[in-house]
Amino acid sequence: MRISPYRHRVDIMTRTQGVDDYGAPMPDGWEVLATVWASIDPLRGAEYYSSDQRQSEVTCDIRMRYRSDLTTAMQIHHGDQKYDIIAVLQNNRLCETVARCKLQSFDQYAEAEDTTTTSTTTTEESSTTEEQWP
Repeated sequence: MRISPYRHRVDIMTRTQGVDDYGAPMPDGWEVLATVWASIDPLRGAEYYSSDQRQSEVTCDIRMRYRSDLTTAMQIHHGDQKYDIIAVLQNNRLCETVARCKLQSFDQYAEAEDTTTTSTTTTEESSTTEEQWP
């Protein structure tokens, strides 16, 4: 197996459930299970409208050396991108693990901010226009 395809450094994250000093459960968080070299191969990208908001979906395969502890309850982080694991695929020789992942998207939040800015600008322009006409 060639090592060259594994050129991205990714973190495999597992969900943690902590307990504070009084025994009360703390909010869920993510903890780094391992940092490994991997390749990220995009498979499919789609953009659609749902509830009058633009949604995007990117599916990709993240390949790494064989890991027996990878599950669909985990996430993979690469830089500021977070991937939810949809399926874990092992090859027959147990030398490589492929995680089929979906990129988490925050497009709807950015678009909502753009809409707010645009509506404010439009209101200001219309009030200026009304003042110019007698």
